[in-house]
Amino acid sequence: MLKRTALTVIAAAMSAGCATVPMEGKDASSQAKLFNAPSQGQAGLYIFRASGPGGALKKDIWVDGKCLGESAPNVFFFTEVAGNDEHTISTESEFSPNDLRLTAESNKNYFVEQYIKMGAFVGGANLRVVGEENGKERVRKLGLATKGTCSTAELTHAVSPESASSISVQPEASPAQVTAQTSAIVAPSQPDGFARQLLQHEVGQNVILSATELLYDGPTLGSRTTELTTGTEVLLKDRLTNASGTWWFVSAQGQIGWLTASSLGQGAAIDR
Repeated sequence: MLKRTALTVIAAAMSAGCATVPMEGKDASSQAKLFNAPSQGQAGLYIFRASGPGGALKKDIWVDGKCLGESAPNVFFFTEVAGNDEHTISTESEFSPNDLRLTAESNKNYFVEQYIKMGAFVGGANLRVVGEENGKERVRKLGLATKGTCSTAELTHAVSPESASSISVQPEASPAQVTAQTSAIVAPSQPDGFARQLLQHEVGQNVILSATELLYDGPTLGSRTTELTTGTEVLLKDRLTNASGTWWFVSAQGQIGWLTASSLGQGAAIDR
């Protein structure tokens, strides 16, 4: 029952209507599409996301751990980074961010595609470098998104080193690998009432906590915790069921982490 429900959630997320993000004006977009050489000693980064499956999903992008912006279909970002140095570009994914390391030469532009991929519960995301001519052609068809707005301003890999021995969700993990790593990724048989309780909240909702709850670094009761007080607003980003129970991957008050499904209780969902 729950396995069938999870597949339905994935399909809905991957095929729903398109998300939107704040955009720059046409003049700024046209200027960026001139593909001028970057400033002296710098390298240019064009990070783009085309249309495709998962259009309803927004995904944060970070460069060297700092927020670049939140993506939607048919947008690109442009930024400059120090030349002749290695940089880490990261994308929000299903459980933990995926990273791309790029050594950027001075006075060159680089093109990186963010793409949505099928996940265990909802769509994840990853990054790949594309060639300059291919990148220019594709970016010309897109709009320039406004930088600086992410669901989480500071990049944090939610699963802590202390909990890695009990659960390790790595970048590029396939659904089968995640199943093995979490011991029981496919939920055990549960009564229909339990299924209805899980469906009380949905990915993408903002929920107000009705009591003080523990935010875990990883989806296991052995991981480190911090407290979220009554009335805290949390954004539900993903859901996972493993041997420890059912968990929500959330962002709240500049942090990301995991809440047990029961901790949401009767928390009120609000529209944004």
